[in-house]
Amino acid sequence: MIGDTALLGIGFPAYPQQARSGDSDAGKESTADMATPAELPPTQGNDMSNHAWDKILLFAAMAWLPAISGCAREPEQASLSTTIFNYSDEHLAGVWMNGKHVGFGEDAVKPGDVNGGGAMCCIKLTSGLREVDVKVKTVKDTYTARAQIEQPWTKYATYAIVHVLPKRKIIVEIAPGMSFPRKDLLDQRLSELGIKPEAEYPLHMMNSGPSIDLD
Repeated sequence: MIGDTALLGIGFPAYPQQARSGDSDAGKESTADMATPAELPPTQGNDMSNHAWDKILLFAAMAWLPAISGCAREPEQASLSTTIFNYSDEHLAGVWMNGKHVGFGEDAVKPGDVNGGGAMCCIKLTSGLREVDVKVKTVKDTYTARAQIEQPWTKYATYAIVHVLPKRKIIVEIAPGMSFPRKDLLDQRLSELGIKPEAEYPLHMMNSGPSIDLD
């Protein structure tokens, strides 16, 4: 106990030792006159206790700060190159995602066909993001669509591939590298709209589904 109080820097008052039997009368008188613990000022013990608790609370706060700062970390950002594929009958003069230019002009195509490819660098997106604003400038006008980002994100994400589908629907695919156009997205959209394909893209040049992690 003595060692603990010394570490906390707490001092306790020293009391004179009690007179032993056989001491002089003077010694007995001085013993009778000395203050007992009950006669100490009532606030002295409380002040020392408060001082100890102040130090304990300070150490606890210092230990808690790193945990708080860890919880407040900014969301992880992924830096991604971009690729645009146009499956629509509108000529695309330019494409922007989250306000950043991510693609140049892509020619219009017949239903069932697709045009595009190439890559631009780079755009930052929050990892795991589910939707993103995509602005498309055509030769006639400009529109903005709330594009769905396919889930889950690949853990090796390096590309954001923008699939501009018929009737201005847009899907964004997060991929570990450059990708071919997506036949599943094209066929699904044409079926939803009741549009009969007028072109047949070579199957070996198309993907059948979203990018997945192989390990």
